[in-house]
Amino acid sequence: MQSIAWVKTLKLRMAHGFNGNVAKEALPQVIASDVLNTLNPAAPVPALQILSYANSGLRWEQTRNFNLGINYEIFKGISGSIDYYIKKSTDILATNQIDATRGATSALINEASIRNSGFEVSLQADWISRRRFNWNTGLVFAHNKSKVLEVYNADLTASSGSWQYISGSYSNYLKGYEVGALFNYRYAGLDNTGYPLIYDSEGKIKPLFTNDAKILDVSYAGSSIPVFNLGLSNRVDIGNFYVYCMVNYFGNFKVRVPVPNASEKRPLKGAGNYWKQPGDEEIPGILPNPTTSGGQQHYFHIARSDKYTVNGAYLTIGDVTAAYSFRGSSWLRRAGINNMELKVQASNLYTVGFNSYNYSLATGSYAKPYMTPTYTAAIAINF
Repeated sequence: MQSIAWVKTLKLRMAHGFNGNVAKEALPQVIASDVLNTLNPAAPVPALQILSYANSGLRWEQTRNFNLGINYEIFKGISGSIDYYIKKSTDILATNQIDATRGATSALINEASIRNSGFEVSLQADWISRRRFNWNTGLVFAHNKSKVLEVYNADLTASSGSWQYISGSYSNYLKGYEVGALFNYRYAGLDNTGYPLIYDSEGKIKPLFTNDAKILDVSYAGSSIPVFNLGLSNRVDIGNFYVYCMVNYFGNFKVRVPVPNASEKRPLKGAGNYWKQPGDEEIPGILPNPTTSGGQQHYFHIARSDKYTVNGAYLTIGDVTAAYSFRGSSWLRRAGINNMELKVQASNLYTVGFNSYNYSLATGSYAKPYMTPTYTAAIAINF
């Protein structure tokens, strides 16, 4: 490749290996701690508190890694890497339900097998490099997809209730889906008594009741974990002065936005717009009687409908820094100081969610659609 002048360096890497993780909170023997039973305050007695039941069937959590990568340097001042990877993890350790006749309803078990695959691209570039001026860009882009290959959970059939999917009891590890899978009811509005309706698997409208909705009545929305991650930085140096900016983007995933709830102590805007009488079916709110347990139950379920599940992509300006160095100044040398730098920094200057609510995981709320900016100033002196 000596005749290809624009390629300065090209290195191919390949790696394959295993790593493992052992359960630290479970043993073949019971783990317990001594406590003082004070049910009878007048006569406390020593007792044991079980921390982990005996489990001789636990296996190592193992991950097989395969990585194929290229390190490159092209043109003048442009370098980086491209990596493709596959990670298959088996016997993932997690707490899940067990047979209650064994003395407990949940325990640490080998719950699932998961495959992650994706690629990462990094780039560093000095676009303009002069004695008194330099412009540098850094970019990191990552794409990751996961799939649950095997999972231990209760048997779920088409006649089972939808609760396990909607509540997340099983959807963190659900065979055939991504990690963090989200499922939704198909919202169909309110009936003339103010209670929510959903579309069933055949497209028919039916009331939403916990024991009536089935697995086939929910739809898969996507993963709640970002598939794309992008970090982009730029730094410009002019003499002894530089300015730096860092932007982060997370995309291709779903989030559930907070739903205005009139029963909260500090309700969101619009929480009072809920159904109150026949004819109010078009009001966006969903709580016919928000202070009752029944109203709260329906609130919980409709909050997990496609009406309130949106694109989760968001962007943040994570860091802006400006600094000036007095390095080389004659008065520093006379004072016996190697360098003094003045720096000002602002973090979380801007956040935007790419949905109609301007909601993002970064803020966790659209009542406050931005992260609180922080500002710092510093003087660094080196002797």
